[in-house]
Amino acid sequence: MQMLTRLVERLPQPLLVATVNARKRSPVFRRCSEWVAERLRGRDVLVRDGLAKGLRFNAGHSNAAYMIGSSSPEPDVEAAMAALLRSGMTFYDIGANYGYLSMIAARIVGLKGKVFSVEPLLENVRILEHNVTSNHLANVTVVPVALGATDGQSRFWVSDNPYCGTLANAGKEPARLIGEVSVEVKRLDAFTQNTEVTRPDFIKIDVEGAEA
Repeated sequence: MQMLTRLVERLPQPLLVATVNARKRSPVFRRCSEWVAERLRGRDVLVRDGLAKGLRFNAGHSNAAYMIGSSSPEPDVEAAMAALLRSGMTFYDIGANYGYLSMIAARIVGLKGKVFSVEPLLENVRILEHNVTSNHLANVTVVPVALGATDGQSRFWVSDNPYCGTLANAGKEPARLIGEVSVEVKRLDAFTQNTEVTRPDFIKIDVEGAEA
């Protein structure tokens, strides 16, 4: 599989982008290309363009665009981060998932800045920590909790889509629900009272309905 990964990394970028777009448009092409995508899942890939260009990213069993080293499926979010983040800032990535946006923020704010990646699901945390370590991002702190309205423990609905889980008392039950786990919850105010935590200059929140 290492040979397959290296082969994909050497393909021209326009061909990779066309492949991702074709998977989005054509169910037939998606089924035909799934064999390759499945064998790239869970592997480190080299990001080929966008603000994360040159970084290594493992997207677990997630979006095929990440798996072939293409740019983020959220270019508008990247554009907002590029416009608003500056060197030395503190960035909170709430609902960090595997840390793609955390990696971009870490690159922009630099060693004088800080990134706090908040993610409650342990499987996501494992991959998030791997991505941080693989790219030697010393300015990123992984925080394995959920942020919510009260401090304590809460039920968390888990979906087979790693991007769709949510706190059971704060959002709509996700599609393709596969179970629930108990997670630690902190209020944002309580989190920032930790003496090792810097107050934020920029907060990104993506927590599937629990934002309020």
